[in-house]
Amino acid sequence: MTKREVNKKNYIRLAALLITVVVFTLIVANMYNTYLERNIDGGYLAKHVKTIQFDDLENAKVEFFEDTLLYISFTGDREIYSFDRDLGKRIGKYGIEEIFFYLNMIDHKEDSYIEKINKTLELTNIKVISLPAMLYFRDGVLIDILDESNTSLSVSEFSRFIEMYELNRINE
Repeated sequence: MTKREVNKKNYIRLAALLITVVVFTLIVANMYNTYLERNIDGGYLAKHVKTIQFDDLENAKVEFFEDTLLYISFTGDREIYSFDRDLGKRIGKYGIEEIFFYLNMIDHKEDSYIEKINKTLELTNIKVISLPAMLYFRDGVLIDILDESNTSLSVSEFSRFIEMYELNRINE
């Protein structure tokens, strides 16, 4: 075998190895994207807190405790999934899982869905304007709403909201 034939075989092996690495990388990236999309579509909070279906919302109002937080949002958005993941960690930090309810509006996201939420919850003075929204009820009466109409909904804003109403269940 000449030196030229050996170099040619080495180039062929190198090309085959590179093609294999590229194909493997594409397969792994595709699997990761599928996994991520499935998580985003399924939502983070639905696995960590009590969930309410929109059709059961009117009946669930009766179960609202002395202090109740109702988070209304929807799945399928990367930004909201990221916020929900951070929010879930903060919920655990504050120990408020028992008073926290999650309502996913993805199946009811039509033109008048916010109007339907306000009507179902019988909101007259303070109303939900945009989603995601955090509603705080005390003894079944709406006290305050945190949504993007009056401030940017962020985990730090949520923390301020919890501290303002002294809802922290864990002594830090």
